[in-house]
Amino acid sequence: MVAQQTSHNALCMYTAAEFIRGMVNELNPGSFDAHRYIIAKNSDYFYWFMASDSRNFSFSNSEMARDITQFFYPPVDFYTRLLQKNVKNKALSSTNFYTDKITGEKAYSVVSYIYDLSGKEISDQIVAYLVYDHSKSELQEALAQAFDYQIPPELNVELVNLTNNESLCLSGKCTGQSRFMVRNFSEKYALHYSLSLGRFMTRDTHAGIVILLAPFFFIMISFSLKSWLNESDLKVYIDTLTGCFNRRILDIIKRRDLSHCSVVLLDCNKFKAVNDTWGHAAGDRALQIIANRMLSNTRTSHDIVIRTGGDEFMILLFRSQATDAIAIAQRISGQVTSHVFVVDGHTVPLSVSWGIAEVNGELDVAIQNADSAMYRMKHTKEG
Repeated sequence: MVAQQTSHNALCMYTAAEFIRGMVNELNPGSFDAHRYIIAKNSDYFYWFMASDSRNFSFSNSEMARDITQFFYPPVDFYTRLLQKNVKNKALSSTNFYTDKITGEKAYSVVSYIYDLSGKEISDQIVAYLVYDHSKSELQEALAQAFDYQIPPELNVELVNLTNNESLCLSGKCTGQSRFMVRNFSEKYALHYSLSLGRFMTRDTHAGIVILLAPFFFIMISFSLKSWLNESDLKVYIDTLTGCFNRRILDIIKRRDLSHCSVVLLDCNKFKAVNDTWGHAAGDRALQIIANRMLSNTRTSHDIVIRTGGDEFMILLFRSQATDAIAIAQRISGQVTSHVFVVDGHTVPLSVSWGIAEVNGELDVAIQNADSAMYRMKHTKEG
């Protein structure tokens, strides 16, 4: 860590950063390839995950240290950031291209915000920025991996900043290309790519196949790049088995405006019997199948699917009425029932009971009403 002066805040951040660094190393032993660092909100201190990255840093010539607000967009409030599932919107917190003093290469950075969560109430106040640098060589490596390290020499690829038209050439000849394909992977950055077909066709007998597959490769690249855009923000709130939110997210949801929302509660029927008869691995598969039906029948950018307990789920539908909630619950229930779930050659029936309620005031009241309706259905099915 490099600090302008010794401070309690810098010491606290250093301790927290070292803990994070240790956790990252446990998940990916010895892997610190990404240039990752933390900057205080007022630029009073910089912490690097790799000590070597700090060698060329000086407060006197650092543009970030002089005015960090010129690099990053103002942060949104904590709840909006946490529940913002649209990666394209999150990517607005990326910087423009600049020359990195660490690597000497052209690069851009993506930022996550570190909020002050030390008090009883969650604060919208940020204390620091967590910054990820992505250099030209790193982007070229992602491109090479997408093509299994056999990039056609006639392939032209550039990363373009849509806000100012600055570009970074990653492969081939990027200037003078009047016709190219575009793949947007955020509101700020897009890939422009083209193939010099004349030269390519004469030099490679398999050119036609590669041309047909090129869009597929670029879809792979765009998804790879999206994985850098702050998706880690939500990990603590995600259920690892099903991919749904876990119940921790409820504390965040309750602080939002939930007017015009509806709640759907779902419970897996006779789930204990599935576990007892066929084992927990089969039970886990059943939960994944049921969760997948919920996720695929809700709006990714609006609705929230939560695993609230072992075999219990909740869906929060924004801007939805009771009729919308009933239609979605019926569709999910029908798809679960019709799914052919086979374990060790035996077909195991799956079904869910559900209840819905509109949110008219407190979310807890709506949950209780939906829960009552769900158990009435459950008792009817079992009785």
